[in-house]
Amino acid sequence: MSEISLPALPADFTQTRESMHRLAEGVIKVAREHVSGEFSLIKTPGGFGTPPFGGDNQVRVDGVELVVRENGEERRGPISTLPAAAELVGPTLLPGNLELGDDPLGIDAAAANALAASYAVGELALEQLVENAAADDAATAPTLWPEHFDIAIEMGPEADGLRVNYGLSPGDEHHAEPYFYVGPWTARPEGELWNASGFPGFTATPQKTSLTPSSAATRRTRSCGPMDTPPEVTRTSAWSPRSIAARCESSSSAATGSTSTSAPDPFRADAIIRRFDS
Repeated sequence: MSEISLPALPADFTQTRESMHRLAEGVIKVAREHVSGEFSLIKTPGGFGTPPFGGDNQVRVDGVELVVRENGEERRGPISTLPAAAELVGPTLLPGNLELGDDPLGIDAAAANALAASYAVGELALEQLVENAAADDAATAPTLWPEHFDIAIEMGPEADGLRVNYGLSPGDEHHAEPYFYVGPWTARPEGELWNASGFPGFTATPQKTSLTPSSAATRRTRSCGPMDTPPEVTRTSAWSPRSIAARCESSSSAATGSTSTSAPDPFRADAIIRRFDS
């Protein structure tokens, strides 16, 4: 797997991420849902958007521009406000009763590039998990969900209680930077590894060298921030659905392993795969 270089997060990344999220939910997914009844999105060149729908239509973000292809004809314009975006998409692809705030979205080019890069590395890592999945894992293709703005897959036999979500979030109200996560559907991991801030899970950055217990909750995830260089991490257990289930049966096994911030490796998608599924 080839190395992917991610830019440093600019200071206004959060504003751009939140504005792009509003655009995804308020206009882009609405166009696909209005025409086809489906609303999920995908990673696209330079950003994110719909897959082709209703014949030869697509709405997507490319950097700081909104790109609309309608019946094979393409048009594009700068992202400024939600009403301007809806006007560019046009009345054929959108319902006529949209109520959209007209405050400026404030999209920064460097932040938009960082957002696109995070989705690109997330998709690459998730595709590798799908490629290595067993037939009975019934792994899904990477999908970008507009509600939480994350790109994710699910895999593992649900009947055996081994179904697991794997994904990348570009950040949220509890996390200023993008992070990978693992969330078992029914298995409930315990132990001091699951220590994320804002949700019960595990986070790993070069600055984080200690482990603290997480609070009890119904949703369990593991995350690591891809915009920082991760520390070298050695774990005795894997991140496949079966291994996660095994962790849940013994919280002591979930706490094995060590972290080190000496000689960190560059962030690579294949390193994330090893952390999830080695």
